[in-house]
Amino acid sequence: MIMLNWPLVLVTTVALYALTILTLPFNAVYASIFLFSLISFWSRLPGVGIPVPLFILYNTDLVDLFALLVTLNLGVLWGIALVVFGNIWPRVCGVCPEWGAVMTDTMSLSIGCFFIPMWFSIFNGDLFLTMIGFTALRWVLWQP
Repeated sequence: MIMLNWPLVLVTTVALYALTILTLPFNAVYASIFLFSLISFWSRLPGVGIPVPLFILYNTDLVDLFALLVTLNLGVLWGIALVVFGNIWPRVCGVCPEWGAVMTDTMSLSIGCFFIPMWFSIFNGDLFLTMIGFTALRWVLWQP
């Protein structure tokens, strides 16, 4: 059974979905950020709601992919904001992993956001190689 604070998950989901719908007519960029935040939030929930034997689920999320896309299109600070929300808020709703691991993962992904534009330039605009570099740096900086 997934151990989550379901009322908080419901409020977060409704709020992000409402913000996506409300901002869409005015600014598609903000609507996309809210939608990416909602998808990142839900992709991280299985990893924070299931205890240690299935810890692998914590790393099967879309936070890093959306952070890469947001960083390349809007800038490093927007990417870091998505990383911070995508890592910390789902953990508030769940029970694992330990807070130290969550904060270390958040820091490693945030540091990786600074290198994304450089790698994207070095790899001549190849998103796949940029993502590999981003993931490699994440794993070097964060070992669970």
